[in-house]
Amino acid sequence: MDAIQEEHAVDDVVRRLEQRFSDLPADRVQAVVTACYASLSDKPVRDFIPVLVEHEARSRLRAERPDARDAHNAPLAGFRAR
Repeated sequence: MDAIQEEHAVDDVVRRLEQRFSDLPADRVQAVVTACYASLSDKPVRDFIPVLVEHEARSRLRAERPDARDAHNAPLAGFRAR
């Protein structure tokens, strides 16, 4: 993956997380993704950087929510856990 492909992949991460965390401001999602991306800037192997950025950004954004969960982790309507 070259630098341009990596940047496009990280832009895709931003778009996916903006949709998933639509209750948070888009600029906050962008800032978290940017911080996660910057934290990996010195890593020599770049192939999995977008995946690692998405994973870390999702974790950080989840932690910022008041109830600390997102819609993907919410219980299904009408489903009662045992």
